[in-house]
Amino acid sequence: MIRRPPRSTLFPYTTLFRSSLVVARLFYDPVKHLGPTIVLIVSVGVTFLMHGILESLVGVGIRTYDIPRLGALHVGGLLLSWYKVLIVVAAAISAFGLTIFMNRTRTGKAIRAMAINRSLAASRGVNTRAASRATWLAVGALAGVAGVAMGILG
Repeated sequence: MIRRPPRSTLFPYTTLFRSSLVVARLFYDPVKHLGPTIVLIVSVGVTFLMHGILESLVGVGIRTYDIPRLGALHVGGLLLSWYKVLIVVAAAISAFGLTIFMNRTRTGKAIRAMAINRSLAASRGVNTRAASRATWLAVGALAGVAGVAMGILG
């Protein structure tokens, strides 16, 4: 019997999925036709805005998690904790999965086509709105993985 993970485990990922779509729709969609410089400026502003919102909600300071201690792995002259090894493995799996997604799926190819020339991709039948949405969902998923890794490393 397969057990579902508790909702508290899935909450950060689903929240990041939703928030990435909201950020894309509110801030980036209105200005993406103005060029990359404007999008870069908007990105910096969105970063400051999100940082301020998170600090007001969560507060400032370092938070730690009580996670069980695992042994260390000796590799040559290096001493690596198992958590660091697991994070490197998770990063490798994420990179491999993203590569497969971008190169082997129709959505990934649409995202790549849209990145090269948005108007040409649209004229060739690519649903740019769906591809943009898929891009933001992928960004939200990778941000969730990075957030969990940062939480583990402290």
